[in-house]
Amino acid sequence: MPKLYSGVTPRVEASRDLDLDFSSKYLNIDDYKTKSPVAEEGLQMPALSNKLDPYFFGSKKFETLSSFNKSVRQIFKSNVAPASVTQNYIIPFNYVPVAGTASAFNYIQGIGSGNKEGEFTLVGTSGANVLAKGTFGTIFQGKLEYPSTSTASGGVGTWTTMVVPKSFNSLGTSIYGVHNRGHEIYTLSGTYVSADRTVTVASGPLEGQIYNQTLGWYYTGKITQTPSDKNFKSFQAIGKNTSTGDVSKADETYMHSISGDAIVGCFDFFGEGNSAGHAFALDLVTGRQHELSFGDGLSSSAYAVWEAGKDDYVIAGGRTTRISSSSPFTPGSASSNAIGEAVLSDYSLSKNTLSNIKTYQYHYKDALGKDVQADETHFEGIYYCGDGIYETAFTAVSRNQANLPVFGGVAFVKRDSNGVFGDATWYTFQSPSGTTITGNDSVWGNVSVGLQVPSGSTAFSTYVCQISLPA
Repeated sequence: MPKLYSGVTPRVEASRDLDLDFSSKYLNIDDYKTKSPVAEEGLQMPALSNKLDPYFFGSKKFETLSSFNKSVRQIFKSNVAPASVTQNYIIPFNYVPVAGTASAFNYIQGIGSGNKEGEFTLVGTSGANVLAKGTFGTIFQGKLEYPSTSTASGGVGTWTTMVVPKSFNSLGTSIYGVHNRGHEIYTLSGTYVSADRTVTVASGPLEGQIYNQTLGWYYTGKITQTPSDKNFKSFQAIGKNTSTGDVSKADETYMHSISGDAIVGCFDFFGEGNSAGHAFALDLVTGRQHELSFGDGLSSSAYAVWEAGKDDYVIAGGRTTRISSSSPFTPGSASSNAIGEAVLSDYSLSKNTLSNIKTYQYHYKDALGKDVQADETHFEGIYYCGDGIYETAFTAVSRNQANLPVFGGVAFVKRDSNGVFGDATWYTFQSPSGTTITGNDSVWGNVSVGLQVPSGSTAFSTYVCQISLPA
C-alpha cells in the first residue's frame, strides 16, 4: 500500500461551501455549478448474502453533520480525546428489487453527501457476481433510518440502478465513488468488466490463463435510471508491468474516489505479483493520468481523495511491501515487519507532486493487555471536519497464529501549525451481537459503511454505522 517526504507549507483547507466552476471541461455538460467538494469511495469485496435478519442497534436519531463537525473540533481543541465513541448500527443495508429478493452480490462501496440535512448518497453493486451479465450499480439517496428486509430496500428515500452504456460491452457495472456537485448534479465512478477485452497472462503462476479485463468509468449528470450515454467516459489506466517491464494498458483499473477535478484509483496487471497494484490520479480537466508512488520499491494504493483547495488535494490510501507469489504472507509467520501501512498525503494535481506523506499503523490491546501492532493498515475513505482535521475510514489486519482478525473503524488526524499531518486518534468499531465487523469501506462525517459477517456464516453483508461523540 506505500515514504516520500518533501517540504510542507501551511495551508487553508476548502470549506464544504466552496463554489467551484464546473462546465463542459469534464463531459458534454454545460451551465452547471458545483458546491461542496466531496469524495468517497469503497473497497472491492467478496459476494454478499442477505440472509441476516434486519435489526437496528442504538438510537435512531442521527446526529447532524454540522453538530458532528463541531464536536470533533471541540475535542481536538481541548486535547482530551474520548476513550471510545457510541456506535449505532443498521444491519443489513442493501438494495432489494421491487419484485424479488436481494442478490448475493449486493453491497455498498461508497458514501457522500445528500441534497438535504440528514440525507446521504450511497453507491454500490448488485447482481449474481461481478462477472455475471446484468450486474448493475446501485445508488441510494435519502435518510439511513431503517435496515433492508427480505422484501424491502434499506433507508427512507430513493434507490436508483445504473449501468454503463451498451457501447462499453460490459459484463457488469459497479459504482465505487460519488461526488455531489450541487444542483442535483453528481459525478460517479466505478468499474466494469469488459466482455470482449481479454488478456492471456504472460508469466507467473497464472501463465497461459485468459481473463477479461476490468476498466474504469465515470459519469457526470443527474442520478437517473436512464442516463445519457454521452455523460459517461470509459478509462483504462496505462503503466509499467513490474513483472515484464512492459508499458501497456492495465488489466484492471479501479476508479475509487472523486473530489473536485480529480479521481483516484488503482490499476494492476494479471500475473504481476504486485499485491496492492499501482495508484493513480486522473485529472478530469486535462484527461491526464498520473501514477502515484508513496515510496520506492513499494506498491501504492489510492482509495480516497479530498479537495483541500483550488489545486490542492489530500489522498488517503496505503503502501505495501511487494510480496512475491513464491513467498506469500501466511498467518503465524515469524516476521514482525508490517506488510502494509496507511498513508495520508498532500497532492498538487497540476504539478503532479506528492508532499507531506505520512504513514500510519493501527495498534490494539490483545487479551493480555499487550500492545500489538497490526500487520497491515489501510485508509479507505476520507472526510474533512474543519480546522485542519481529517477523518479516515480504516481497515486493519493482524497476524494471529490461527486466523487473521480484521478491524475496522475511523481515525482522526489533525495538521499541526506547519501543515504537517499529526498522529492518528483511532476508534475501532465493536461488532454487535450476531455479526462481525470486517473493516470500514467509506466514511462521510458521522456515518460509515462497510462489510460484516453474520455469526455462523462466511457470506458478507453491508452495515451502516453512525458514531456519536461526547458533547
